[in-house]
Amino acid sequence: MVCVHEIAHAVMNIQVALETEDWLIEGLADYAREVLGYQSITGSSPDYDPERLFEGYEPTAHFFLWLRSKYGEGVIKDMSKRISEGKPFDVEQLKRWLHEYKADNERKN
Repeated sequence: MVCVHEIAHAVMNIQVALETEDWLIEGLADYAREVLGYQSITGSSPDYDPERLFEGYEPTAHFFLWLRSKYGEGVIKDMSKRISEGKPFDVEQLKRWLHEYKADNERKN
């Protein structure tokens, strides 16, 4: 549902967040929609798509769902809070998670 996605942007203080990587912002908004149980406009669920991971939206939401299942909801909350407050987050840690995410998903295929 588009409204839930856009409300997630408002809660994250999108004016501050626009200065950050937009793929993270769009992915977090779709992640929030998915966690709250609302379908996307297309009715599809986030899935693994390494070619589109950095586009945001559903492919990035899938990464956040994986991150939540592996490391807990606190990781997502912390990242979202840091983005909304304009604070830096650990980019090297994000890179390690992305590497692990890709490896985990490649093993499944």
